[in-house]
Amino acid sequence: MASPPALKSYAASFQDVLRQMEGSTAPGPEEVKAWARQAVNAERAGGPDPHVAFAHGSLGLLAGHTSYMEGYAVLMSLPFGVAVAMHASEKAQARLRHTNDDRRWTWTPDASQPPDAELPTWVRVVRESLRRAGLAVPVEVVVASAMPPACIDARLSALSVATMRAYHSFASDQAQPHEAPPEEAPDEATVAQWVRSVLSTCTGVPYSNAYPLAVQATDPPGLTLVDTSKADHLPLSAPPADEVRWGLITADHTPVRSSAHHHDQHQRAIDALRALNQTPYGPLTSFSQMEHRDLDKALGRLDPVYRPVARHLVGENRRVARLVRAVQTHDWQLLGTLLMMSHHSLRDEWGGTNEVVDYIVDAVADRATDGMFGACLTGRGQAVLLVGRSLALHRCMNEVTADLHATFGLDAQALVL
Repeated sequence: MASPPALKSYAASFQDVLRQMEGSTAPGPEEVKAWARQAVNAERAGGPDPHVAFAHGSLGLLAGHTSYMEGYAVLMSLPFGVAVAMHASEKAQARLRHTNDDRRWTWTPDASQPPDAELPTWVRVVRESLRRAGLAVPVEVVVASAMPPACIDARLSALSVATMRAYHSFASDQAQPHEAPPEEAPDEATVAQWVRSVLSTCTGVPYSNAYPLAVQATDPPGLTLVDTSKADHLPLSAPPADEVRWGLITADHTPVRSSAHHHDQHQRAIDALRALNQTPYGPLTSFSQMEHRDLDKALGRLDPVYRPVARHLVGENRRVARLVRAVQTHDWQLLGTLLMMSHHSLRDEWGGTNEVVDYIVDAVADRATDGMFGACLTGRGQAVLLVGRSLALHRCMNEVTADLHATFGLDAQALVL
């Protein structure tokens, strides 16, 4: 039998893209919930179904600045996330495990006892979330996640929200007929404030309520505009998939910067605002209230040490407004440009990037004429969000991950969103 004719290079490339598109579908909510449920049932003989809750991940397009000063943010909901399964335990201690980990963590529920700082961060987040929610009885808890570990802020926010949702379902079911009904589930703003406090306590860095608000705000696909000062949010339509595709390259699951860096920048932002309020441009409660047209004159009134902080925080809030407009008008070139501007400000004014993530963003910028719109670091882990046209995105991700291996020896992961 004659061999089939060899495909031309462009046809082979197109077929490779199609295979990637077909294989890039991440596990959805029901599949991740099934992982958690099955893990629970595999270790017990019968009994009622566990209470299982799910929370979608939400990546920051322009959001990181709100961890240091209240303002406006835009986040993108993901089709995948974190599930938490919970049921009553007959043992004296609560027990926790992850479907990707054979270890078990146990503790005695005690509202006055915060989790040990030596525990893995995700274990502390679950325990602290349950403590804040009022857990007083032993439970069995299983966590299942489809979130990339490098998406630290998105992953931990979804984990805390899912844990609180599972606990409320569990607590409601445990109430006896003769007892007073349990309190209703807290509203979104309250949950967001709890989660913000949990994450700050467990990670040791300042956190925004933008992430937990976006997690609760909408189901994917979609973008969410958040006003962190008012704990309010509005949905934005997601860019059509036939015009825009998103990708994620994760180089490492460790944070880009240390806890000390985040605390120093937080304090510098507070001091810069305090200094600004001694000028005619005050009083302000946040840099989001400053008119962009006044920025240059206001900077002249500030000590040089505070100027980069002010430029970054005022600029990010300004870019949020422009990004919303770009989405509404389908101006994808502007959207990508704003993401690039945000990343450059994070690098030059804030000192919040590193060599690897800068390399990825620069590589995307070099492919602008090939159909790539832009890229930026998302969250505190080494995860870079890319946006471009479909064929260009896949080709770019393949080339950049290969370059990362050749240049840094990193086995970076690429995911089409």
